[in-house]
Amino acid sequence: MARRKKLSTVQPLLLTIPDVAIQLGVCRGTIYNLIYRQGLPSVMLGSVRRVHPDSLHEFFCFVVWLGQDILHFRRCYYGKTRKTEARAAKQW
Repeated sequence: MARRKKLSTVQPLLLTIPDVAIQLGVCRGTIYNLIYRQGLPSVMLGSVRRVHPDSLHEFFCFVVWLGQDILHFRRCYYGKTRKTEARAAKQW
């Protein structure tokens, strides 16, 4: 008889991208867009990307506090537009 895997009752320290997508009710692509273009903090562990739940909460609380869309938030926070970001990326 095969052994069954026990389900953990402990909350994970870091969330996977699909977990974040489920919590926000969006697709994985939207989460990657938030990470790469809008500045959602994430961590690479080997070849996988994870998001800390507190970082996710703080990111969206700040965006809601601004009362603006996320692109506007990024421009205010980083002081850049997409054109200057593209120019900076080409330099690397």
